[in-house]
Amino acid sequence: MAYATSLATVRKIADIGLYAGFGAGTAISQGAGSMWYYLSSHASSDCGGVTGFFSGCGAQPSSGASPASWNMARSLNCVGMKPGDLVAVAQTSAGTNPAAVTWHCVKNSTFNQSSSSLSSAYNSAAGFDVTISSAASS
Repeated sequence: MAYATSLATVRKIADIGLYAGFGAGTAISQGAGSMWYYLSSHASSDCGGVTGFFSGCGAQPSSGASPASWNMARSLNCVGMKPGDLVAVAQTSAGTNPAAVTWHCVKNSTFNQSSSSLSSAYNSAAGFDVTISSAASS
């Protein structure tokens, strides 16, 4: 099953630690910036370690120049997940293991757009797809 906001959404539950800018792994080594909660029928293995599972949920890069420059993509799912953030995945009674809770870390975020044309980067489907760690990762 894929991530679908019509069925369940990831929600921010806390801002913790220090914000780390975008960079090759630097955010993960500096600790979490936010904690997220995802309640659905998905098992941990359905979303953990799956490349880009949380489609369009990643934070947009910012140059710091002006708020207008921060809106590179227009994904309706954009909630601002960043590398190093913590994600609790809880399974509902509709899942195979109800009430199972696992912790994950946001590993990375990759840009997703429908084509190489500039205009496709600004449509509602384009965004930063987030990958979280497998629950068994250390």
